[in-house]
Amino acid sequence: MSRVDVEIGGPADDFTKKTREEIALAYHYYGDRVRKLFLLGALIMVAGLPFLYDVIPLPVPFSILAIFILLAAAGLTNPQQVLTSAVNVALAVLATGAFEYYAVYASQNFGVWSLFFWANEALAVNFLFASYYGIKTLRGALVLENGKGEKK
Repeated sequence: MSRVDVEIGGPADDFTKKTREEIALAYHYYGDRVRKLFLLGALIMVAGLPFLYDVIPLPVPFSILAIFILLAAAGLTNPQQVLTSAVNVALAVLATGAFEYYAVYASQNFGVWSLFFWANEALAVNFLFASYYGIKTLRGALVLENGKGEKK
């Protein structure tokens, strides 16, 4: 199959369209939402790091590494690999727990009006939604893999 077929709507394009339609019908895919939520979380982290680096109880390189991990997970997310959905769920659940823990820590040590509290709370809520949509995607993919979600 040539590149021209893909560009002009040839057999490869038809296959891709058909595959995407089957995936959409077979299970609920929310990977695009998870990707956007991961990118939003990384953006909040990048924007907040210069202001909060002195109160974050972890070294700055760890925060930067976490940002790159989120970017990599967002970039690798796709509907044809169940592993990416599983990784997204693990990252989202871990991030939800970590940021909510630090939101509680910040509320007790800096007060509920501190930027550190609100940044962590916003990130916890963001990753809570990413967890929800990631779990829905993973569930759908696992049901499809087991043959229970096939269209009859």
